[in-house]
Amino acid sequence: MPRANRVPMPPQPKRPLLSRLTVSRSLIGLMSIPCVVFLGIGLVMGRREWMASRQLERKLQPLRDAGSPVGDAAMSRRFREATSDAGTAAWSRINLLCNAFRWQAVDSLPVVGTQELPARIAPDTAWAADKPVGAYLAAIKPILDLIHASAEVPMPVWQPVEFRGVQTLLPHLQESRQVARMLRLESEHALFHREPARAMRAIDSLQATAAAYDWHLFMVGELVHLALYQIYLDSISRSLNVDLWNQEQLDSLLTRLRPELPIEEKWRASLAAEQLMIIATLENNSNWARHAPTPLLPLWSTPTARLELYNTYDALMTLADTGADQLSTRSRQWEESFVRQGDRMLLGLFFPAIHPFALALDRASDKRKMTLTAVAIKIYQTKFDRWPAALSELARLGLRDTDWTLRTQGPIGYEVAETGVELFCYAPDTSEIQPSTPTVIRREPGVAYTTIPIQ
Repeated sequence: MPRANRVPMPPQPKRPLLSRLTVSRSLIGLMSIPCVVFLGIGLVMGRREWMASRQLERKLQPLRDAGSPVGDAAMSRRFREATSDAGTAAWSRINLLCNAFRWQAVDSLPVVGTQELPARIAPDTAWAADKPVGAYLAAIKPILDLIHASAEVPMPVWQPVEFRGVQTLLPHLQESRQVARMLRLESEHALFHREPARAMRAIDSLQATAAAYDWHLFMVGELVHLALYQIYLDSISRSLNVDLWNQEQLDSLLTRLRPELPIEEKWRASLAAEQLMIIATLENNSNWARHAPTPLLPLWSTPTARLELYNTYDALMTLADTGADQLSTRSRQWEESFVRQGDRMLLGLFFPAIHPFALALDRASDKRKMTLTAVAIKIYQTKFDRWPAALSELARLGLRDTDWTLRTQGPIGYEVAETGVELFCYAPDTSEIQPSTPTVIRREPGVAYTTIPIQ
């Protein structure tokens, strides 16, 4: 079969060179527009980051001028300057012994175990845990003696801490709770057996334990210190269930309880430590990238992000400028305002629980007022051979109305009975029914109360 003849195609006319150049220039122009836009955005963002970096450096310069690099090294230096190492060896040994000691039946004991303490100390009645508690205290006597012997060292006590930003561990601080539990149990046992010298020694050592770990270091550190301090206050309050103290001992307790908690100082110191900790973490990009909760969080290591975090922490510190009485209210308002700003939601991952921390400071302050008032009432009774008819009579001992007025509840409740007196306030965390008037303390059915009976 012969192949078909191919018909030659006529030659195509070529486009003029000028036309082709015009099209090429148009394409290049179109392509250059986004490049120019992105370049402009990059320049603006670069300048923004550069300016943020300079502002942050100016804020951190005082630390650098003090010879301390910003970050974990600054935290280490600050901690070293605020503490004393005179008692480090002794308190390290105390922590080690308290947490290494294991009692076979410890769960059957109160305070250090899961059993509840009696509602009131009643030396004239049998205490089911008396013998096992006595045996436990005899076994740990060498540890208790070491604690008592170490109570006079300069406070607070330095302990080795490896600062690693948000990954910093505080094992000595966490383990200090066991020290306080052992001392609290010794105090309880001494009160039940009417041994004022042993009970007072335990209370003295509880106060020393709280002072040893008053580090002003991170918010969690302050919360542990507040817990230790409140165990100390609880022991004093419980001691008033029994008519045990002489005038000198009561005066000593009152003198210790008079100073108010430095709430503003604790607030600022804790947030300053948190601020340095998060800046240290974000500056260590590689470490942060490995431990970030989400892949986007390393973006917060940019200068603008770090500056915003730093400035926000500065603003939080100023919440205490109007005084401790308004701190919990202002912290709540700040949190509510922050939550309403949806564009700052991610920023919230870098802040601890601000308002709950302010409430914890309030609770510790109110417990001190309750304990101070209770001790003053007992002193009044020993001096004037009668109970005060009203708390206002405590002015004769130098107390002011602010000493028996709680921050959020008003004046402490006070009742006189035939067998003694009782102080009381609301316990909102354990009450299913809230009081009708939260700022006026009075007895209402179904409402839970925190009470201090005084004999």
